[in-house]
Amino acid sequence: MIEHVWTVLCARSVIDQETNNISLFEVLEQLNLQMSPPSADAFTVPMSFEVVTLWSRGSDGQPARGRARVVTIGVSGSRREAQPYDIDLTTFQRIRNRTRFMGFEVQRAGRMEFGIELQGEDAEPWRRVATVPLVIVFEAAPTVN
Repeated sequence: MIEHVWTVLCARSVIDQETNNISLFEVLEQLNLQMSPPSADAFTVPMSFEVVTLWSRGSDGQPARGRARVVTIGVSGSRREAQPYDIDLTTFQRIRNRTRFMGFEVQRAGRMEFGIELQGEDAEPWRRVATVPLVIVFEAAPTVN
């Protein structure tokens, strides 16, 4: 069985070649956009970021395989799925995945979510194992005198 350990949204991450430890930079919890909210249509925020997830073998320690994906749920409820990726825990106890995004759509201020979904080896139904929120705030641009 595969266990979800944690998921973090960050601007970037770096894996140390000697220790294989990962460093997460600029963890994202809230995004303050200095602009007026969009009038009606969604627009793309041109910002690169990563969704970093750590997976582990279950409590039984048995090797396992599966697939995972990141599902972006917009403030208005729109849903987009990232390309699924394989989780192979047959050799190692843990595995990390970094899903990179080059932007995302925003419709209005509020809470958007990044859902982490898992599918077992036998093509069982996808199931949500974690949800990471990102709050979108629109702020008036500072005035210049």
